[in-house]
Amino acid sequence: MNDLLIHQQKHGYRNGHQLLESTVRLERSDQDVVDRLSDLSGQIRPGEVIPPYLTIYPLPSRAYHVVARTWPDLTAPRAGCVLTRSLLIPRRFWHENAHLQWLLRQLPHPDDNGLLPIVGKSAEEPIPPLVDPRTPELVEALFLEARKPLVVFDAIDAELLATRLLTAFWPAFRNEFSICTYALGPRKIGGRDFDLVFAPKSARSKFSNWSGRKIEAGSPKSPRHRWSTAIADAILQSAHPTLASGDALGLLGTGGAGDEAAFRKSLLWNELAEKAPISASAVLGMLDIVNSQPGLASHAMRSSRSLLVSAISSAVESMPSADAWTFLETLAGKVRDRNDLEPLGVEAGRDAEELAASDPDAAIEFSRRFQDASDLFPTDIMQGLANGLGAADGATIDYRRIPPWVGTFLVANSSVFAEAAARRIRTGETPALDLVPYLQTGDVIWRDKAARRLVSEIDSREFAPLVSSILHRSTGDDLAGRVAEIVRRSGLAFPEFDEALVDAIRDEATMLSVRGVVAQELKGSNADRFLAKTIRLVPNDIDWLFDGPIEGSRSAALLSTVIESQSDRSVIEAQRDPTIRRKMLDTLARDVEATAPQIARILVLGAVSVEDLLEFAQLALGVLRKGRLRSEIINTALERGLFEAMPADRRVELLVTDHFDEVGARQMIWWSIADGVSTPRLAQNLSILARLPDAQKELLANCIDNLSDRLSRRGPNGLDEKVCEAWARLLWDARAISPMVHLRAATTSMSATIELTRSPVAEVLAAAFPTVYQELASRNNRDNDGILGLVFALPRMLVNDWDRAKPARHGLVDAFMSSDWPPSYLLLAAARAGILDRICLRVLRQRGGKKYLNRAVADLGRLTPDQVTAIRKRLDHFAKSDMENEWD
Repeated sequence: MNDLLIHQQKHGYRNGHQLLESTVRLERSDQDVVDRLSDLSGQIRPGEVIPPYLTIYPLPSRAYHVVARTWPDLTAPRAGCVLTRSLLIPRRFWHENAHLQWLLRQLPHPDDNGLLPIVGKSAEEPIPPLVDPRTPELVEALFLEARKPLVVFDAIDAELLATRLLTAFWPAFRNEFSICTYALGPRKIGGRDFDLVFAPKSARSKFSNWSGRKIEAGSPKSPRHRWSTAIADAILQSAHPTLASGDALGLLGTGGAGDEAAFRKSLLWNELAEKAPISASAVLGMLDIVNSQPGLASHAMRSSRSLLVSAISSAVESMPSADAWTFLETLAGKVRDRNDLEPLGVEAGRDAEELAASDPDAAIEFSRRFQDASDLFPTDIMQGLANGLGAADGATIDYRRIPPWVGTFLVANSSVFAEAAARRIRTGETPALDLVPYLQTGDVIWRDKAARRLVSEIDSREFAPLVSSILHRSTGDDLAGRVAEIVRRSGLAFPEFDEALVDAIRDEATMLSVRGVVAQELKGSNADRFLAKTIRLVPNDIDWLFDGPIEGSRSAALLSTVIESQSDRSVIEAQRDPTIRRKMLDTLARDVEATAPQIARILVLGAVSVEDLLEFAQLALGVLRKGRLRSEIINTALERGLFEAMPADRRVELLVTDHFDEVGARQMIWWSIADGVSTPRLAQNLSILARLPDAQKELLANCIDNLSDRLSRRGPNGLDEKVCEAWARLLWDARAISPMVHLRAATTSMSATIELTRSPVAEVLAAAFPTVYQELASRNNRDNDGILGLVFALPRMLVNDWDRAKPARHGLVDAFMSSDWPPSYLLLAAARAGILDRICLRVLRQRGGKKYLNRAVADLGRLTPDQVTAIRKRLDHFAKSDMENEWD
């Protein structure tokens, strides 16, 4: 029931047909329409009596819908006058169904009482049934065929039929519908014909030019449409007729289109719904209807969801596999991108899953329809297909037959498919290479999602062929995350993964991230094997080993492994930066026992400083076994140490002492007196040789001639006091070990130094002269070549003198007295030669000789106590001897 306020108007004759009374003032256009349509519906013939009739129509403003009853006015002064009472029904109430049966009871014959608005409540009242054989034809004209204005002649009960029609109409249709139950000719409103008029047969001639449709009196025609009779029965037989009761899609509701096409669509929907449980085509037809108009999907899901879901499942179960896939594909196309139809897509996916699980070969064959990427790809059913293939335990799945980009989708969107494929790879049933094309397609989103899903499955070496493709196009944090997950899952137990993992890392930040995970979370040889493959001999990697999370022997072992795998050229290039080279050495030094060979390689191949060379050579040599590398590091360290090291560096002496036997005396001498060695370094080198143990000095004595020869070539600028001191000691110590070698060395040394009166070579002469002199004094002429050379070099020599040694004595005295040499060394040379008396006598015979001899005695303090004692003893003997008158 509805609360109503209904205004009224009364029209009749007063000097013409006009408005007689009204409870409301209408707009001019609306009032003009009411004034015109309240008049007689056409011209009458003489003596013709018209019955009361209804005229129902909307006003132009659509504020009201008019329900009017017209009576003949028998009191009017002329024929053809009428009285009309019109109810102005507010549009809202008319739209919602203003209960026409009740309204008609509010239209009694007008009287002289004044009109008042009708205020009250409307109520739905039952409508008496009607039998009219021509109603199916009327239904067809109104709803099932091209819509035209309609005239029905000689209706059985036009007012009852009109009441039933208007009550049965849905709101949108009723709102615009105009009807007259007794028209003596065509009636128009707003320039168009009434939708439906009923006319007496006598008025047929008035409709000769009627452009609409006519339903003639007489025998009814057979229904031309399958719905005609059912619609007619719904209108004529029900006490409360309605055509919108079966509107499952809401086509005829408040928001519907409201035309006869919508009604036909609703009828078709209901028909297909009845067939859907046994007809796949009916299901697809229902979806076509849903897709034909926006907004229908939500109504369909509310009213028919369970029906559609059940029908889809039944259709799939009843079809051969190939036909079922075609049906699901078509279905998927119809629900694509329709959010309201998502439940149907889900059901299609479930059916696809069961279908694929029961017949994998047919499912794979269906997937081959999508060889090329397509916008029409049915994602819901393909995801179901993926799940079904994944659940097809025991069946043989040929992954190579699935188009690559489809395979990408299946892996990306189905964990069941991905896990099943991984399981088959793990057991060897499927080669991992079969899935590689899935990870090389152009669909970035699906490919990356597929890669992420497979990452979580990698836990055996059988996955190795996939690793590179999984990581190939990843970058940044995503790449680091994938590598880290593979690292964690595999524990790096499979060397087959290493190359792909390392090659995939293309930036320093990702590399550091991955290394950090490995270093902190994994221990043991597998982790270190992988880390070694990530490390190159470049500054950043060396810094990471030096300062990074790996410490102690682990970092040393890693670097050693890396260096071991590099060529000599690479090792040389790596240490061009002294800072990096030092970090490499310091890192390796954390575990010398394991890394000594690589420490040696760096020292041998690189331009290391002599300080680093000596420091790390000592460490490495303490571990290295005999062999080429040990020899190279010994040779390098000794050669450079004896040439470049600071004189005070004690490590050189340790190297010489420890490795003298491995190098040999001759080579040691060669490095010690190398061309270009500084005088301080030379002095230290000779001192080291002079301090060697006796066993090594014996070996050295056999090469003292070589040492003396090389020293002799340095010239006066390359000899200082310390050099000469060590030279003299080496020369003197060799005399008892290898006399002949010592003689050659002494001869060479004396020849080279006798004239260097401004160089500190006095001590060398003191070591060389005794042996040379004794040889000259002897009458043994064997091997005199060197001695004769010395004799020719001495000044004032008298070759034919019977005393062949005299030139040597004279030359020695003359050289000392004309030099800056300490005079005590003249006495030492004479004492060692056993001719102190003759030398003293020769000195005394020279000008200033006595004074020089006194200086020589005073200078004895620079000699050793033993030497001083021996000299003083001989000087005492000379003082007591009677040689003053002798002439030397």
